[in-house]
Amino acid sequence: MILPKKLIWILCLLSGLVFDGCSTKNKGTAVANKAPNTYIVIDTIRRTGSSRFTSNVTLRWWGTDPDGFVQNYRIITPDKVFTTPKQDTSLIINLPAGSDTFDFKFQVQAIDNEGLADPTPAQLSYPVKNSKPVIGFSFPPGVGSAASRSNPTYTFPVIKYSWNASDPDGAANLKYVEIVWNDTNRASVHLDPILSGIVMEGTDWSGDSTSARIYSGSQQKLTQLVISGMKLNALNTFYIRAVDQVQAKSKWISAGQVFLRKSSAKNLVVNNYVTSSFRYTSSEKFYLGYLKSAGITSVDTILLDEAKGNYYRQLSPDNFTQSLVFSHFKGILWFGGNADADLALGQQTLQNFLNNGGRLFFATSISRTFDAHSSLLEFTPVDSIVRPPAKSLFAIPTDYHLNPVRAGYPILQSKKNTSYAGAFWQKQDAQVIYDAEILETDTFFKGKSTIMASKANGSDLSFVFFSGELDSYDYDPVKTLALFRKLFVDDLKFPQ
Repeated sequence: MILPKKLIWILCLLSGLVFDGCSTKNKGTAVANKAPNTYIVIDTIRRTGSSRFTSNVTLRWWGTDPDGFVQNYRIITPDKVFTTPKQDTSLIINLPAGSDTFDFKFQVQAIDNEGLADPTPAQLSYPVKNSKPVIGFSFPPGVGSAASRSNPTYTFPVIKYSWNASDPDGAANLKYVEIVWNDTNRASVHLDPILSGIVMEGTDWSGDSTSARIYSGSQQKLTQLVISGMKLNALNTFYIRAVDQVQAKSKWISAGQVFLRKSSAKNLVVNNYVTSSFRYTSSEKFYLGYLKSAGITSVDTILLDEAKGNYYRQLSPDNFTQSLVFSHFKGILWFGGNADADLALGQQTLQNFLNNGGRLFFATSISRTFDAHSSLLEFTPVDSIVRPPAKSLFAIPTDYHLNPVRAGYPILQSKKNTSYAGAFWQKQDAQVIYDAEILETDTFFKGKSTIMASKANGSDLSFVFFSGELDSYDYDPVKTLALFRKLFVDDLKFPQ
């Protein structure tokens, strides 16, 4: 059927209205992104007992977003702004300089996946009070019945102190540790708070006072710092205190008095006999007497085993500190009655002295149980210890002799029974000075019998080792004096 033109026009018009109506109905209005919301809560606070909080706090927060998700959080504090995806942080609140209280303002804004931030950040304001730092000396006790090395009270001006410093507001709140000798009103030295100990080495031992260079205690590294005020041949008191970031200070505390010894001597006699031994006194008298008779009068002494209460009185707190003491001398005469103890300490404390050209005489008694190939012998002229035949007496009885191998030395005669000879093999580059007449059981021992040998420094001797007690061979004082003149004056060249 053919429709009239007018009807066709009306149908087209109606058709257009229908399609336009459908099109309009399918078009929506875009909805604006909604901002996230932020919430905050204090999770952990460490209190000090005051009405205010300490400056070390842990904060936690969270956020929600009605039409997306929270991607980050913007943190706003008085001194910084930062963004993090985390929902917690720990803060050390830096109080204004000179103030120990502060009202801290903290804000956090949630930021959604489209970068829109919460226009009303969660906020927290609370009062903070700084806590004073604390500090205390550390003096470890001895092990078992042994005395501790940590607190000498009579020493040359080389001394170590250790301490523990802390701050209730956190380790980061410590600014420095302050140290001073004898008078807290004098100018102090400031140390890095990470240090827990130092070694102070006096630079001039001959005057009435000295300044001291400072080594970091754990790293044994020389710093650029110098401390003054150490009095010599007098009692001294060392003070420390801790200072935090807002200049709050702990109380000054002292380590107790210590007598710092003056010394202008070039030689040192080291007595390492135990104090209960008869030879503790008699051997020292023997050595000092003959050194003086030989013309060596520039001598000082140190008694390593002397204890006061639970602490060694003269022995340094550690081997590094003791090595600094020994390094101040040109000649060292060391004697003791226990090779294990003597060599262990000597090996750890004498190397710098020897490296710097020091001259050493080292006498100690070697027992039957001493390890023949002990690593303690490595720094000595000794290669290994002679092991006697099984069930052999291997002794040096009264009237037996020490026979010189090196020219110019006198024959020595034993005036006491030595129950175990302690003979040894010398190192390849060492020089034998004395061999001993040794009783095997009922006859002379025919094997290696060296009991004194030395490392050499050109034509001079540098390190003489004697396996025994030299005063046991003081049968003839004339020959003993000749030995001291040859050994200590001519060969070792101890300064006079």
